[in-house]
Amino acid sequence: PSYVAATTDAYRKGLDRLRALPTPTPPSFEETRAVRHDLGLAFSRGLHTGWLDGIDNQKLVHGKWSKKRGPYVGQLSGKPERGWLYVATTEPLKAGDGLVLEVSGSGPFDLPREVGGR
Repeated sequence: PSYVAATTDAYRKGLDRLRALPTPTPPSFEETRAVRHDLGLAFSRGLHTGWLDGIDNQKLVHGKWSKKRGPYVGQLSGKPERGWLYVATTEPLKAGDGLVLEVSGSGPFDLPREVGGR
């Protein structure tokens, strides 16, 4: 499965990085962010410590969505005109990427409503 390949790749890169340095140093924020991003895409519900912090299923899996969602990539930045949406992105997008727009619920305990997708 892809999560096994992603995890193995992350460990391999980390070990190769340590071996290449004269003095082991922690990875930069950008290196850590990139690895967490790749691993988060491979695992169906993102990254978490699992049950290492105790048994709390609601904390482990929030239950807002029953399917995998990708990373947060930005925010709608412009009013739709002639069918075009303007999105200020924080991640690179490519043709074929599906986007889900989320509309806030009407109350503090209402889940967001999904609009769009592939």
